[in-house]
Amino acid sequence: MKTLSLHGPWAHYEKQRAENETRIAALEGEISYWHQLANEAIQKTRLWEEKHVISQKKVDEVQAENDRARDLITSLEKEITDVKGNGCAMTWDLEAQLSALRGELMHLNSENAQLKQELAKNVMVRSSTHNKLDEARKRLGLTSLEAQVFVKEFDEACRSNQHLRKEVSALQSDRSQLQQQCENRSQHCMTLIAENKRLADQVTELRKQSVDLDQENWRLRQQISAAASRQQHLSQKKEAAAAVCKDRPQWQGSADASKNASHSLDTPVPTSRGSRPTKGSVLKNAENQPDRGRSNRSFQAVAHVNPPNGPLKANCHGKKIVPGPPLGSGNSYALPHRGALLDVSNTSTDIQTGMTHQNADSVPHPLKNLQHAPSSLQPFVSQMHPDSVVPVVVEAAKVDQDDPFEVGVLRKALAVRRQQGQAQLMLLAAASQLPPAGEGFPAREMMGPATSSRVYAVRETRGETA
Repeated sequence: MKTLSLHGPWAHYEKQRAENETRIAALEGEISYWHQLANEAIQKTRLWEEKHVISQKKVDEVQAENDRARDLITSLEKEITDVKGNGCAMTWDLEAQLSALRGELMHLNSENAQLKQELAKNVMVRSSTHNKLDEARKRLGLTSLEAQVFVKEFDEACRSNQHLRKEVSALQSDRSQLQQQCENRSQHCMTLIAENKRLADQVTELRKQSVDLDQENWRLRQQISAAASRQQHLSQKKEAAAAVCKDRPQWQGSADASKNASHSLDTPVPTSRGSRPTKGSVLKNAENQPDRGRSNRSFQAVAHVNPPNGPLKANCHGKKIVPGPPLGSGNSYALPHRGALLDVSNTSTDIQTGMTHQNADSVPHPLKNLQHAPSSLQPFVSQMHPDSVVPVVVEAAKVDQDDPFEVGVLRKALAVRRQQGQAQLMLLAAASQLPPAGEGFPAREMMGPATSSRVYAVRETRGETA
């Protein structure tokens, strides 16, 4: 049919129909295309509207943020003004902190450099130790386990070595302290040695002084003994003159007085009994003229006790001096023994009853040489005991107790002579404390300072020393 229609009268209609169908299909495609474009435009408009809304919102937010920023700017400007007002102190503090931080940074940099150097050294040491360990393992033929054990032992040895180094540093510090102490003690020893030398020099000087004092003491004793012998000779002459005066009559008084002036030690006796005698004549005529009923009184006293107003006359019980060996003989400095006491029975007359200037110049009395004797006798006096003082017999002078003038003159003379008599009695007491005959003091060169300065505590019993 179709074949027929294509070539028949219906073919034209058929072609138009086919063309219309094709045209309709093309128009439908265009319509679908424009529908798609419309849909896309609608979507774009929707998106644009949404974007517009979003942009409006963003503009509002930006405006709000702008307002906030303005507020922040105003607050910051206020803070800036405040900081500018108080910025100097803050800048100073910040500069100080910055300088401190810079110093710490420099210190840390220096420490870092030191640590880097130490680390490099440790790395080098460890690398060298590892190389040495490898060489040792290769040479010794150790296995890996044995090498690990060896490394552990080596590390322990290094630790112990560090501990020992710390101990060595502590011991070195102790050694420095001990060396300083030794130096201080050596200086102290040098000062002690110098002080010992000075004391030794003082001891030698004191020994020389003691030797000089001993020699002076011995010289004084010799002078005292010589003076005692001279005084005994003079007393014998006076006794002979007194005996001659007793035998002569009274009418020869002027001739006897002129004759006795050569034998007496004072001024001559006045010719007339009624004339007023002088002070020296009273003292001397009491012995030269005969006794006219005068009272001869005697009493005893100890050497260190002196009656306040009475006249004293010393007598050492008739003990005579025995000279000892000279000083410095042999290895010892011997002093006079205990028996070397002075016989001052005759010398006491001129000591206690008074002497004139003529008698004092003519007779070398021992008291003249004893002006400095108490200072030289201090070593003997310091060792004296009160019980060891030589007792002395004190007799009253032959004066008229009824004549106040003679008694007053005698008391004045005794007041002058009392101090010198005490010095002589101290010398006699020191002589009584000397060792017996034949015994001497030990050599002063062999005596140490402790022995030479020993102080003997004398007991109550005489002669016992502790």
